[in-house]
Amino acid sequence: MLGDEERSLFEEREASVDELAEALEKVEQLVRGYPMRLARACERQRLVLRCPSGQTISITTALYGRTTRAFCPNGSIRSTGCRSPSSTVRVRTSCQGKTSCSVDATNSVFGDPCRGTFKYLEVRFSCVAGRPASSPDCSGWTPWYNRDSADASGDWEMLSSIRSENPGKVCAAPSGIQARVRGSNTPASRTGERFFKFNPQEGIVCRNADQRDRRCQDYEVRFWCP
Repeated sequence: MLGDEERSLFEEREASVDELAEALEKVEQLVRGYPMRLARACERQRLVLRCPSGQTISITTALYGRTTRAFCPNGSIRSTGCRSPSSTVRVRTSCQGKTSCSVDATNSVFGDPCRGTFKYLEVRFSCVAGRPASSPDCSGWTPWYNRDSADASGDWEMLSSIRSENPGKVCAAPSGIQARVRGSNTPASRTGERFFKFNPQEGIVCRNADQRDRRCQDYEVRFWCP
């Protein structure tokens, strides 16, 4: 069982990975000349994203929760420091690679990260040149990706980071995932190791502290599209 201090360190590591992915995505969009856009919707409203003809949506980050009182003012604000951990994943699943999409800013979609607080959905995205993600050439397995090594805390093969490092290579909503030990055909499921995350919406996370020998193997992953 992890203590509060260890759990906090892991949560900070995961947050830092997401922040780095966001920064890399912003740099990528600026280099390619695609301006960053910002859209918001108050809780219980529907957020609609649209791109001009010939361009598709590329989600940088999303936040469902509240970090300021400046937006969507309401008498019920108990916290200004909360966000749903599934914010970006949920919005990417609904919108990435499409010409338009809509997402409901509700607890039923994202969960309730701060009860008693009136929340909002905030999305940063760009409109980039390319075909919609539903085009036929997006079906099948992606290449294998290995963006992290089994370092001091574990192996973090997060989909958000893989997307940032390989723009346009992974579809908007993968429906399957496979993982294997790097450089072999040994499936992750046969290693006996425990995984903190293992799903096509987020990728895989193997934490050293969760293993009997306190050490994860180095994994590579691929995703099934659509």
